Amino acid sequence: MPRTITHAPYYLVLTLIAGSLFHTVPALADTITISAADTGTYTSSGFHLSTNTNYTTGLSGGTEVRSYFVFNLPSFSAPILSVELQLTNPPGGYTSPDAFEIFQLFDVLTPIATLQATHFGASAIFNDLGSGTASGMRTASAADNGTLVSISLTMAAISAMTAAGGSTWALGGSLSTLDGTTNEFMFGFTGTGSPISGLIVTTAVPEPGTFGSVCLVLLLWGAAGWTRFRTRRDK
Repeated sequence: MPRTITHAPYYLVLTLIAGSLFHTVPALADTITISAADTGTYTSSGFHLSTNTNYTTGLSGGTEVRSYFVFNLPSFSAPILSVELQLTNPPGGYTSPDAFEIFQLFDVLTPIATLQATHFGASAIFNDLGSGTASGMRTASAADNGTLVSISLTMAAISAMTAAGGSTWALGGSLSTLDGTTNEFMFGFTGTGSPISGLIVTTAVPEPGTFGSVCLVLLLWGAAGWTRFRTRRDK
């Protein structure tokens, strides 16, 4: 007659513990801050001065301007989970008769060296900064004045960043809600020395190898013990 077992064998307990560890330990993540290597604007006529790092976006002085942001990306060794673009909006940086404006980000197809050079009449680059694949969006208002504005990037932008790892990459910015002839802009009064702009990148971190190895050993040990226990019990 088989013996009655009143307590769970130690190897069954180890199996349950190891399995629980695999399922309950949260995924680890790492945060990388990437400062902008360059910023600038293009007017609707295609004018850009390479030494001007102002990234005012919208309608200023009767002329529409669009912005760009250039980053030297590292090579990413783990999947990117999320990305935020953070831009300083100085006091008075949002100016508009409207309660809000929509600031949008787009991919940039223009070669980086061409984008950063001084131009007259480069309307194609101006168009590039406000069209293409949507990379992020933010509703802007006077409440953003004097703050660090965060804009979450889309999965399309994250995929493009991953592919561009180890090289230079850019985003374009425009206001999509312009509807008048008076000043309607965001990020006004930015320029050399004043603003902070950068990407906050969150990447996944692989579980430490030693932890995974310990769990695997516990699982194998527990499984082997359970097999021996079942064999003895059934005899």
